[in-house]
Amino acid sequence: MFSQNKQFVEILRDSASKLIVVDFYSQTYPPCALVDRILAQLVNQYPNVGFYKVDIHRFPEVAEQCRITATPTIQFYSRGRNINEVRGANQKAIVDAINSALSSSGSEGQSAYGVVGHIDLTSVVLKTQSECLNQNDSKPLENVFAKNDSVLESDVDEQMVLHIAFNQPIKL
Repeated sequence: MFSQNKQFVEILRDSASKLIVVDFYSQTYPPCALVDRILAQLVNQYPNVGFYKVDIHRFPEVAEQCRITATPTIQFYSRGRNINEVRGANQKAIVDAINSALSSSGSEGQSAYGVVGHIDLTSVVLKTQSECLNQNDSKPLENVFAKNDSVLESDVDEQMVLHIAFNQPIKL
């Protein structure tokens, strides 16, 4: 439990070296008590994982910053960023999320792109407010966000003029 909002930032710094699991809960909602019991069991199973709780009524700023819209919500942090979220008292989903995060953290210090500090920003891009001024109509900006091997291509030369809008502040 947090005694100060800035403690949350300190906890996230810990996620640089280990998986952090944060339970956003409400004392007045019964399923949150069930999640509490589930996580109490998991603390013993996963001693190298940090488990924390945030009462959304005591720390509404933290809940708002983390975009919590329902309780119970469990968020998973690794290398300073939110990598997964489970809503509800679903023990299997929580365990699967922990196992998935732990198995994908095998290349310590590197991202999925193989370079320290590189992360995928597509989840924070406002696609409808982003544009490419000189795109080839058959290979448009939308291809960048596709899950396949589609590409973005200029219609005239090697240069492209891009405007990318984000839904949160981004440090590049």
